[in-house]
Amino acid sequence: MGYQYEPKKKNVTEMSQNCRVLLAAASLLIVGNTDWCKCSECLGMGTDVESFCCQESIRIFEKMDEYSETTFTCMTQHPVFVANCLNTWVLDVAYLQYRHQYQHPLEFSQHE
Repeated sequence: MGYQYEPKKKNVTEMSQNCRVLLAAASLLIVGNTDWCKCSECLGMGTDVESFCCQESIRIFEKMDEYSETTFTCMTQHPVFVANCLNTWVLDVAYLQYRHQYQHPLEFSQHE
């Protein structure tokens, strides 16, 4: 599962049978290991959708360049990521805003 507001992956039913076989084989190669990782910070994940390296996205690096002149190998090293995604106070405020906007709590524990 990706992030809530990210674009969805294209529907596999639109692909030919050969493409589906190749996609399934490629998915098996990346699940549970980090051979596909280019930033050296990724962890082995349980699905191919979760097995995604930040260096695979040009948009991530474009955003990082907007906020810093320093080059980082991974988005998790960037100060904006640390300040906004790892700070519990920021996450609490974002959660309260979400609850206010959508009128229901999210279903997860504090450490998810």
